[in-house]
Amino acid sequence: MAISQHPATHVQTAAPRKPGRIASVPDNDGNAAKINVHLEGGGTLRDCPVSVHFRDILKAERPEWWAVVIRQSLANTTARKVRTCRDKMMAKTHCRNGHLLTADTSVVRTLRQGQWQVRRCLICERGYEHTRSYNADDVAKVLESAKAGASMYKLTSYRSSERVMSLGALKNAMRNIPQVDAVLRPLFSENSLHNRTRLITRKPVTRGPTLTGIIAGPAHDVFTAADHAVPRNLDFETRKEVMSEMMLAILEGTLTIEDAPRRWREFLRIANRMFPTKYGPVSLDAPTFHDSKTPLIERISVGLWP
Repeated sequence: MAISQHPATHVQTAAPRKPGRIASVPDNDGNAAKINVHLEGGGTLRDCPVSVHFRDILKAERPEWWAVVIRQSLANTTARKVRTCRDKMMAKTHCRNGHLLTADTSVVRTLRQGQWQVRRCLICERGYEHTRSYNADDVAKVLESAKAGASMYKLTSYRSSERVMSLGALKNAMRNIPQVDAVLRPLFSENSLHNRTRLITRKPVTRGPTLTGIIAGPAHDVFTAADHAVPRNLDFETRKEVMSEMMLAILEGTLTIEDAPRRWREFLRIANRMFPTKYGPVSLDAPTFHDSKTPLIERISVGLWP
């Protein structure tokens, strides 16, 4: 009896597959509440208890709320940096020159429109002011100019053509020489009343009108007078017509340059009659509608004249 040489075949069945993770349902209201509480406590999105995945979902579904969250997070980040820097600044006991920093020898100044603070050593600042050099000739010039009526601003400002010496050097000289201080202090107090600094000054018109973009030469007296007389709160077209009528009247001799600021309203009424607006009568040549080419005179169906 023959024996088969082929081994028995075994069929291997695959093991049953494990079920995957069930997708989590985001709790948007709860996550938003967590973020709001975290930010109100001074936290930022960098250390937020809600994961980035759920934050991205909130960002996509609530864009307006997310914009408010971003602004509050940035504000908290800036406040945290300010607190950290202020703590380090106030922890210092000595300045770079070795002076002891106390409430009497230091001051905290605010910079960048209230966004930053620095701590200054008053001993170093006063020492710097006391080291400003000066010479006897400059002090003599200051005394002579002050007796002539010049103010401290004119004698010390870099913007003044009469500048003699810097403000720090002048204060140092007045501090070291009591006789100079006794003479200059009352003179400067009196001169400052007669030499008030104008914060806003009107710049003179040095160029004439240009319609081609080419730089014009010096302005004509007639144009300058009309330009100064007509107020700039008028619209551009109306102001241009008023100035044209005034310049023509000045050239014809019916208007003087001195009377231009007083009589500009007369020429405004003339311009309103030529180009009526809601404040003046409507011309019969005006278009019927805003984008129409038909004048109003062609829409008249009743005779205006007997």
